[in-house]
Amino acid sequence: MLAVCRAQAAEPAAGGQPLIVQTPQQLVAALQPENAGRRIRILRGDYDVDRPLLVPDGATLEGEGVMAIGPDGLPTGFAPGTATTLRATGAFDGHLLTLGHGSAIRGLRLLDRGNAATQPAPRRGNVVYLASRALRDVISASIDDCEIVTDQAVGFSEVGPQGHGLVVLTLNPNLGAPPAAHAGARVELAVTRSIVRTHVGAAVFVNNFAPDGEIGLRLEGNRFDGYLVASGGTTRPEQVHDSRTVIESHRNLYRRTGLDRFGWHLVGASTPPHLQEAPGQGGARNSLRMISRDDRIEGFRTGIQAAAARRLGFTSGPLSDNRLEIDLLGTRILTEGDAAADLVLRATVSEIEQEKAPMELAAGDRNVLRLQMSGVTGSGQRRNVFADVVGPREPANFGTGNQLQVIGEARSFGQTNRAIEPPPGPQQFVGGP
Repeated sequence: MLAVCRAQAAEPAAGGQPLIVQTPQQLVAALQPENAGRRIRILRGDYDVDRPLLVPDGATLEGEGVMAIGPDGLPTGFAPGTATTLRATGAFDGHLLTLGHGSAIRGLRLLDRGNAATQPAPRRGNVVYLASRALRDVISASIDDCEIVTDQAVGFSEVGPQGHGLVVLTLNPNLGAPPAAHAGARVELAVTRSIVRTHVGAAVFVNNFAPDGEIGLRLEGNRFDGYLVASGGTTRPEQVHDSRTVIESHRNLYRRTGLDRFGWHLVGASTPPHLQEAPGQGGARNSLRMISRDDRIEGFRTGIQAAAARRLGFTSGPLSDNRLEIDLLGTRILTEGDAAADLVLRATVSEIEQEKAPMELAAGDRNVLRLQMSGVTGSGQRRNVFADVVGPREPANFGTGNQLQVIGEARSFGQTNRAIEPPPGPQQFVGGP
């Protein structure tokens, strides 16, 4: 489906003369719905942006930036004198750039920097944003040869997260109040040869806030200076069920810049971390699949932190029948710092909030984290965690069928993977694919 997404984004721009942009005013005028399907070319230089921008459906927004590629095959930045830079100015609310269906951006530098000393209020939003717009919406887009930078503070609003570099969502747009969640929406994004750089927020944030939602994300040959957060479904606060996220990550570098908690935070299903005072309804039959090929995760305190189901706070509901599949081939994990861990993998976890104290809450039932890895290189002796249930101490709260499953055999794990110490326990291997 992602190949179709990319073809749809490129096709409308193939014919006709491009619409040339040379000033910020012309840029705002070009990004209007009547220019759907147009190729919009922004000449090199700096452009101050004082309002949210929306790329029309089917349009291609391109700068003149020429992306340099380093010896490792990853982007290093634009060649001198070629960059087209869109820079957020002022304290406007909203995302710097929202992508329409079938849209594409390439050759652009997008900067969302911190507040000036004279700016009275913080800017709120993300840099690049792709999200469902209605019930059963279908939306796809692509990003090529771009640089995306933010050092804004992380926050949360009625619409969703803010302060991140690249955000992909299916929405419940008003915390359970009308309008209704975008049930059945499908969102797809492909990102290649790009740089995303953050200081506090995630480089990539992916989540289903709508039931029966589906997100497909393909990341190839990118440099992410920051972490990745992904979930199959998160209650907000209405129950999210039967939602799916699939991420294909090939030859990307994920490197710590600011926060060093984790390189990847992967969750099959979660109750809401930002709405713990609201009664939660749990979540069921959500899934996340993470497929990694030749990626590098470097400099974080925890390389991959993952759970099939994560229950947060006293008012949350149980989570059952959720699934997380992690498929690693040739992945390199290099962690640093005291109490570092390459892998913290738990089928279910209940806690007050992320990385805080565990809680005595029922874990739910039949949540499965399934791990398959080959050719993976770790950091040597670390504080790795491999567990079925973390949080409850009373056996009555352990639930049934919650399991971390490692594909393969314990005796051959060390032959196919290097420096993963300690490895999963023998009881966690299930043999065969």
